[in-house]
Amino acid sequence: MDYVFKTSEESHFWMPIPSSEQKRHAFRGARRWDGRRSGETVCGVRVPMAQPSEMDWIMIPTCPHCWSALVAEHDGERTSGSAS
Repeated sequence: MDYVFKTSEESHFWMPIPSSEQKRHAFRGARRWDGRRSGETVCGVRVPMAQPSEMDWIMIPTCPHCWSALVAEHDGERTSGSAS
């Protein structure tokens, strides 16, 4: 399952992080997880990464900070006219 939020030239993907963080975070620069063991979220948190289960996708909530950052980025592009 891949959820992509694309702003102008950069793709983002969402991934549930089943650690103490327990949030579905957004990550920059790809359309899907590439197997790396850790990554920095859009909201600036460094987290361990592992293949999520179907239940992780269902149970782990979206990080409101990642969501807000991407919405603000998208809205800024719409205002400037660089996004379609």
